[in-house]
Order: sequence, then structure tokens, then C-alpha cells
Amino acid sequence: MIAVGYDAALGGVRISGDTSIFQARELIASLRVDGQISIARATTGEVIVCAPYGLITGLDEQAYATAADCLGYLAATLARRPVGSPVEALIADGDLGGHRLVRRTGSGRVALASCDDPRQADSVLGLTLGAALADATVDVLTCGPVEEPSWNYAPGPAFLGPAGTLVQIPPEAGFRFPVGTFVTPSRLILALGPAVILAS
Repeated sequence: MIAVGYDAALGGVRISGDTSIFQARELIASLRVDGQISIARATTGEVIVCAPYGLITGLDEQAYATAADCLGYLAATLARRPVGSPVEALIADGDLGGHRLVRRTGSGRVALASCDDPRQADSVLGLTLGAALADATVDVLTCGPVEEPSWNYAPGPAFLGPAGTLVQIPPEAGFRFPVGTFVTPSRLILALGPAVILAS
């Protein structure tokens, strides 16, 4: 058996038989054509583990009933960050652009947030740090600084707009949701809420 899991005391991922401690997103897991699960370095493609899903367990030695269950566990584990990190690795509930505001849609899943739907006022979670296809992992910043060289905003407050966009003119319908302050044209200090429901 090959145990793979996040070790909170060490702040990284451990794999039995390997003395390395791997950081979030350093490794990726995939299902090969031959049915084997592969765990490889994201940057070089170097394969660390290649085995049938039935031989891969968590650190608690729990096995997985299907290859999909095993891949789901590995995707979440290999993206995990230390407690207190303002970045969460979640699953995209549809294609997501980079630097878009998202909301929780279910256990570990996110979709675009939109100011025109007041039912979303309590579920806005943060800002994607990159694009992601549906069912892929996406990093979401929940608070703190973020810089994007292509931005050209005026210093001042930022709000949730339609379809996850950042806007600087507060919406007049739906709900108003402050998301932070631009301190330079390309740097936002993300600080979410509170929401204000607007009269329709």
C-alpha cells in the first residue's frame, strides 16, 4: 500500500516510502490510460507514484472504492495548504476565469458570484487566482493582497459586479458587496463584505 496524505505538523504532503515533504500544488494526480493512478511533480512531470487506485490510501490507511474517489481525495490533498492560509484549493463548478469572485455552491465547490442575485449575498467566498475548467481545482484567495499586472483600476474601493467581475461603481440593484480596496492600479487588498441587499 502507498499512503498519501497531508501532515499538519509538517505543513505538507507525505507519501510513504519518500522522505520528501511536498507543498501545495507541487504534485498533480491523474488517471492514466492503463488505469493506473499517477502522482507526478507539476513542474517537471517526474513520476513519484504510479499504482492501481486500490493500492493508494490516505495516511489513515483508508482505501478508496473507485478510481474517481481516489482522484478526488488526491486532488484535495495535493492542493491542501496549512491552516490559516488565506488561499483555499476548491473545485470549479463550471469554467472559471482568473481573478473572478466566486461563491460556495456545495462541499468544496465554487462558481462565479454575481451582484444581481441577492440569494448569493451570504455565499461569496473570494477571488480566483487563476482560471480553471469545470471540475478542476482552483485556488481562491479569501483575504489579503493580490496583484495582477494587467489590472488598471483607480485606487479606491472595489465591489462584486456581474459574473464575478470586480467593479468600482457600486451596483444599484441586487446586492452591494464590497470586496476590498485597490491601493495601486494593479494591487487589491481583498477584504470581503458585508453585503447590503438593495431594494428592487
